[in-house]
Amino acid sequence: MRLMTFPLNELDKIYRQIEQTLDDSYNAPGPIPVRPLVELAETADSLLLRAMLPGIDRAKLNIEVTREAVLISGTYLDKPETDKSQFFRSEFPRGAEFRRMVSLPFAVANTAVKANYEEGILTLTLPKAPEVINKVVKVSVLDSDQPGAEITPRGAEAQEPTDSEALDNPWES
Repeated sequence: MRLMTFPLNELDKIYRQIEQTLDDSYNAPGPIPVRPLVELAETADSLLLRAMLPGIDRAKLNIEVTREAVLISGTYLDKPETDKSQFFRSEFPRGAEFRRMVSLPFAVANTAVKANYEEGILTLTLPKAPEVINKVVKVSVLDSDQPGAEITPRGAEAQEPTDSEALDNPWES
């Protein structure tokens, strides 16, 4: 019987190869894709959309809202905090453009959206569209022993079928 052993130096070598591969792919030339983190919550009459956008100048922030979606785009600041530093590594998305589309679960009143941007957090209050807000309708129930009893909303009158509607259904006499 032969036992296989993996010396620690072999595991360390494999770990370093994986780490180097990941570093090479992350530090590849070209812009780093940036995707702001978002959260979407519902209140009784609106949706609240929050996005983490640290290091964004308000002037370079663009927000577009339709009834079904929100598009947030912009550009990160491109100047380092100090010009005298020599970076060995920087993962800050300086000058990088971002674009984030968020689909909404139902229609919103996009003409009444409110925005607030404080300490790198964008908060959008998206009021629900009037047709989405639950409406309560009072329904009257007639006695079932009345001929032709139907459920009709209060204030609406039940209409008798016309002669042409009666002719359309041969099963009614």
